[in-house]
Amino acid sequence: MKKRSGILFYGPPGTGKTLLAKAIATSFSLNFFSVKGPELLNMYIGESEANVRRVFQRARDARPCVVFFDELDSVAPKRGNQGDSGGVMDRIVSQLLAELDGMSDGDGGGGGVFVIGATNRPDLLDQALLRPGRFDKMLYLGVSDTHEKQQTILEALTRKFSLHPSLSLARIASTLPFTYTGADLYALCSDAMLKAITRQANAVDAKVKQINAERAAAAPTTQHPEQQHLQPPVTTAHFFDHLATDEDTNVLVTEEDFLEAKRELVPSVSVDELGHYERVRKTFEGQAKEKEREKASLEQITVGDAAKAAAAAGADADADALNGVDRDGKGKGKGKGKGKGKASGEDGVDGGGDGEADGVGNEEDDDEDEYVIRTDHLVGANGSAGKGKGKGKGKAAAAEDGGDGGAAAAFGEGAEGDEDMYQ
Repeated sequence: MKKRSGILFYGPPGTGKTLLAKAIATSFSLNFFSVKGPELLNMYIGESEANVRRVFQRARDARPCVVFFDELDSVAPKRGNQGDSGGVMDRIVSQLLAELDGMSDGDGGGGGVFVIGATNRPDLLDQALLRPGRFDKMLYLGVSDTHEKQQTILEALTRKFSLHPSLSLARIASTLPFTYTGADLYALCSDAMLKAITRQANAVDAKVKQINAERAAAAPTTQHPEQQHLQPPVTTAHFFDHLATDEDTNVLVTEEDFLEAKRELVPSVSVDELGHYERVRKTFEGQAKEKEREKASLEQITVGDAAKAAAAAGADADADALNGVDRDGKGKGKGKGKGKGKASGEDGVDGGGDGEADGVGNEEDDDEDEYVIRTDHLVGANGSAGKGKGKGKGKAAAAEDGGDGGAAAAFGEGAEGDEDMYQ
């Protein structure tokens, strides 16, 4: 059984696809190889395919590892493009498909090598890449759709910042639009920090100028001008080394810094572009769900046909058992009774009477049908009901006076007949 080791991240730019791939490799202590699409291209014939082979060979030598293909659509577009001069991209895609198949061959092939791809346009990829066994697991990474998620990202990005006590990240997040990606939030925090640093640097420069002005004002007026130039002014470096306090070195980011950075920041993805990515997402998720529905329908049809066949076989077995018939033969019980009777007459009286039956005759109800499993079919254990008939004879003997002795024959009552049992 081949294990699946390919994952494809897709979604708008700046949503953390590369960061997530690095986090996966770090969390599981795996080596990480990042491959850019243009790095594989070469002007010489056959060298581009050789570069693909070398990437996977390096990965096998360094396993366990993660091979990350960033901007996969640039190296594996749909084949058959007429604008592809010489079919270079088609050969690269074919080589990439062959190497991906080799990644699932166990420890002797690509065991311990996991392949992750990232793209903004999965609709441009060659469809052969998305079949099971290659990049069959697709994960959509979108923008934050709630202010709580945006606040969580801001808290992670500002964990090393010195924030002003009056600053509220929840209040900042509540003012952000839902078009901000992770990269936009990172830019927002960076710009806010730069504004805080700029403000603090301006404050330090003002202090340095003030110190130099005070020193110049405190110098004696009778001092020769050339002697005044012998004492150098205070520089910024000198200020930080000898005169700065904690208040001067500690940069506090305020809420005003964030709001000012927000006013200057332009989102990297527009509303229309997000709508396009959502449509692409629905297309791929719809295809996946359709495949799952088709698979479930096929399974239900198969199970339903099997259940119908089993039910039909069971009904036939029940009918056969009631009729004393099994899959291998037939069993039928039949009983027959016969009776004899003898009567004596006295004083010339007719002594012919009913004969007394000795035989077996009337049918007896079947016992409850019993099923015995033999190999793969059912066998009726008991036969059907027996049928019986009784017959009696009578004979009369004459008395001394020579009375009429009539011979009479009568049918006797047949006793219940035991049924013959066939298996």
